[in-house]
Amino acid sequence: TRKLPDAIEARAARDYDARLNSSDVDRLLNQPGTKPRIDTMTKLVMEMEEGDLTDAEKRLALDILRAFAADAEAEVRAAVAWQIHNSPILTADIAEKLARDVAQVAVPILKYVDGLPENLLLEIVAERDPQKQLAIAGRRTVSEAVSAALVETGNVVTVVHLLRNRGAAVREATLTRAAERFGQFRIVADSIAARPEVTIAIVERMIA
Repeated sequence: TRKLPDAIEARAARDYDARLNSSDVDRLLNQPGTKPRIDTMTKLVMEMEEGDLTDAEKRLALDILRAFAADAEAEVRAAVAWQIHNSPILTADIAEKLARDVAQVAVPILKYVDGLPENLLLEIVAERDPQKQLAIAGRRTVSEAVSAALVETGNVVTVVHLLRNRGAAVREATLTRAAERFGQFRIVADSIAARPEVTIAIVERMIA
């Protein structure tokens, strides 16, 4: 639903009035459309990032942020993801929830958030969502296991993006598999040839 849980609503109106005031909460709960919730979420995040909240206010703010991250509208959840993907207030549980969401929501988390567990990334790669896979292929660092999974299940665009990413660790066996799947495409062959892990054997296989 579009309403925050009743307990959060009550706490917001009672405890958070000095910062996120009651008119914000009323607008959030009573007006249709996504813009009021996105505006309120943006204000909330800015206040959290300022670091002036008490411990009780921080807990309340996180409760409200989690409610926004679970909003019924993907547009609101996507706004949350873009707003906090590079923010110190992003918690591990919110990051995982957003990363498992639809691609519209998950992409900024999957591409830019460091420290996502490898097993989480492997599970998401296994979904074979091309937008999510492309985001993961462009991460600042990509592990050998995740690279192998992307080459095995990704499309040609994802594989090229991965191979051109110097932050991706790619085993020789993964390059061989990339050559087997997509070596007939010049763009893939060139990307493989430019990798530091490439061997003469892989080049000979592509030529053959």
